[in-house]
Amino acid sequence: MIWKVKPIHCSFNRRSGKEMGWGDLGVYGHPAKETPNLDRMAAEGTLLPDFYAGNPLCSPYCEILLPEILNKAGYRSKIIGKWHLGHQDQFLPLKHGFDEFFGSTNCHFGPYDDKGTPNIPVFQDSEMIGRYYEEFEINLKTGESNMTQMFLQEGLNFILNQASSQRPFFLYWTPDATHDPPYASKDFLGKSQRGLYGDAVMELDDSVGKILALLKDLKIDSNTFVFFMSDNGAATYAKEKGGSNGPFLCGKETTFEGGMREPSIAWWPAHIQPGMAHVDFCPGENVTGITTHDQTNHTDAPVLFHLGRDPGEKYPISASNDEYKQAMPALKAVVDDHKKNLLAGTPQLDMCDKAVEHWAPPGCEKLNKCLPIPKSNPVKCSWPH
Repeated sequence: MIWKVKPIHCSFNRRSGKEMGWGDLGVYGHPAKETPNLDRMAAEGTLLPDFYAGNPLCSPYCEILLPEILNKAGYRSKIIGKWHLGHQDQFLPLKHGFDEFFGSTNCHFGPYDDKGTPNIPVFQDSEMIGRYYEEFEINLKTGESNMTQMFLQEGLNFILNQASSQRPFFLYWTPDATHDPPYASKDFLGKSQRGLYGDAVMELDDSVGKILALLKDLKIDSNTFVFFMSDNGAATYAKEKGGSNGPFLCGKETTFEGGMREPSIAWWPAHIQPGMAHVDFCPGENVTGITTHDQTNHTDAPVLFHLGRDPGEKYPISASNDEYKQAMPALKAVVDDHKKNLLAGTPQLDMCDKAVEHWAPPGCEKLNKCLPIPKSNPVKCSWPH
């Protein structure tokens, strides 16, 4: 995020690394140490090792968006990269506080045949200007794509334009190159020890360095608050094509530490003291067998805490302890009664309808890229998210 705050001419810049895990950056301990710009950003700002996302998926977890608030204060806002709050016209970014948009309403999934499933469109403001794997190429065989460079240039141009007009601005820069399947531009392919995912991280890091350098060159860095974070933990199911959650259990799609604790850095020269590391922001706890990688099935001996003595749930009571043996039968009776009286609910997120996919987005008629919209037919389906 980049904010240019109004009274002191300050900007806000938020940068989001999609699917990046807590352990992906050198400053967070990754042995490859291939993120010098983000590491320097942390050294010049504040590291937030206990920062959490509100959701273990790239999904909304609030009702009012930041650009809607900043818009009322005179800021100009732009989103670059992935927007995932709806792809139909009424849900697009310009209907929700943003003034400009370059990117897509989903990840770069595909390629599709535009018959059974349409390829994901790329937008400029309110209109489609092409589709992934068509006008915007991604080579899944080699992993090459120039999308991150396009996103970078859009970001640099936006900052230059707002700085020249001396207008406060908010930039939400959210490339999705680290989302499975990862991609990187030609100059970064094969550079990382970590394979293609590492190449994507290196290019993201390089882009962050260029954005911070521009803020310094324009002499607006002291009036610009920059925040780097991920949207959720690394996707462990992607294996070597995904990131690292460091010592934390599980990853994306789970509410364990690995799914929600994010690599986060705050940077604001002259306002944030360099080299700070705040560890008291929504702190999590490392409880063996619960938040760590040593996974244990606790069905036979459920984990028990005494909330009077231990409200932070740091110290599980041993199953061999007399206190545990006395408390557990009563608790088990309550649980059994609860299960006995449970009523099955009706799932609300397991419906699919081909008619609402990206067949004919706004602007498709100008490109002669509108596809026939199939008849609406909601059906039960598998929706892993």
